[in-house]
Amino acid sequence: MENNRLHDFENHEREIQDIISKRYDTDYHGHPIMDSWDESFFDVIKDNYQKGDRILDIGCGPGSIWKYLKRLESPGCLVGIDLSPGMIAEAQKKYPDGDFRVGSVLALPFEAGAFDMVIASSVLHHVPDEYLEKALQEIYRVLDEHGRFIGREPVGDKKFGTQPGWFSGALMHFRHFLYSSYHVREYPEPALGDNHHAYEPKEFYHTLTKHFKVSYYRFFHPVSPFFSRLHTKWAVDLAVKLDSLVDKVVGNIFVYIGKKNHSSAVDVNSCIENYLNEAYENKVPLQFLAFLRQAANYFEKESDKYARK
Repeated sequence: MENNRLHDFENHEREIQDIISKRYDTDYHGHPIMDSWDESFFDVIKDNYQKGDRILDIGCGPGSIWKYLKRLESPGCLVGIDLSPGMIAEAQKKYPDGDFRVGSVLALPFEAGAFDMVIASSVLHHVPDEYLEKALQEIYRVLDEHGRFIGREPVGDKKFGTQPGWFSGALMHFRHFLYSSYHVREYPEPALGDNHHAYEPKEFYHTLTKHFKVSYYRFFHPVSPFFSRLHTKWAVDLAVKLDSLVDKVVGNIFVYIGKKNHSSAVDVNSCIENYLNEAYENKVPLQFLAFLRQAANYFEKESDKYARK
């Protein structure tokens, strides 16, 4: 994809990502606490994966979560795509046999229905608001009829513990105490520009529901981002414990699953009710409708059991 075919924000994003491509995994995936985040995200992917699924990892970076995706049993295909040639070059070094492509989420170079699962790991907050709908439309297009879109994004405003006050002061002092005690450095980043922003979760959810049936939406990791670059094993245990004490309140990351053309027993029953309320000369026997209703309810319960295995 040539630069003159990209939007201005994509050209800027590509330049930034090329600059940080060699250090990206070290900064954002190379710490025990961050690994625990990746592991929990992979748990969601694994629980919704079916053997033979064709998987697309958009904004794959240098193959950041591929050590997890490689654990999936017998995928039909596993493809990574990223806007940055630098990121793709790094991914290819790590996984020489991997299928990696340079491309934009706004113009995915794949046929309609090419994938059963699309993954977006902290990707869409790189997309300006005015292009988010287009990105979701492209993801929808390349998904199979009953495909799943699984992603995670950082929370925007009102993150846990960031409102000015004594509580946020306690967390920041705790962070500085740990970082200074264990000689942890902060890493300055290049200027990201106005287009790089975290979404407000409710607004993102509303936009997502325009294109997908949202079957899962949950916040994670409310506290651990405050000291995510600690390298010790006990730091992970501390992070998990602190997160667990408030994870029902809010989080700093939200994970979602959107399903394409998703139907449920509720939809079946609703149609039956509407059918019964309308006048037809030759009605379908009530016994048939009752059995159809029971069958829908039964298979929904069974599918829920299967999903939890």
